[in-house]
Amino acid sequence: MFAIRKLDAQEGQVVPYFDAGGNPTFRPPQTLGSEDLVYSLISNIVRGDSSRFLDHPGLDQMREEGVRNVVLIDDSIGSGDRVTSFMRSMMQSKSLLSWWSYGLIRFTIVSYARTREGEKVVVRSMVGSNHPKRIFPKATKIDFKSERVYAGSDLKLRWEKRYEDILRR
Repeated sequence: MFAIRKLDAQEGQVVPYFDAGGNPTFRPPQTLGSEDLVYSLISNIVRGDSSRFLDHPGLDQMREEGVRNVVLIDDSIGSGDRVTSFMRSMMQSKSLLSWWSYGLIRFTIVSYARTREGEKVVVRSMVGSNHPKRIFPKATKIDFKSERVYAGSDLKLRWEKRYEDILRR
């Protein structure tokens, strides 16, 4: 399991998530908002069942444990840009990219809420094809799990009863 976080891009370049040794890059010590909550949730889940879950593993540990499902967790997905950026950073690893291309790993993206538009952006951004002749079309290798799923333009569903108050302000 990995907490989705914004990685500082350098002049439009994708920053690799894994360092040269295959370990996750350094996480800054300052508070990172909702990401801190996600990190805490992951830590508690792993503490409760370390035989099934790994907390931000490196590539060697993923290889040794035979990881086949990478779970990415975020509080919400709006445009899909943060998830896309994070996944591109992970895919800078030749090992992870190879596992993805051969259909050896799948991604489950968990969030409390997401837009349908953001979901489409994430799938479109990944390398690979959805052609029906592909053994593993890329859309079959990404699964989304959310409590709330809505169209970005559906303000009533997104904000419930208070949407009119929000529009008035």
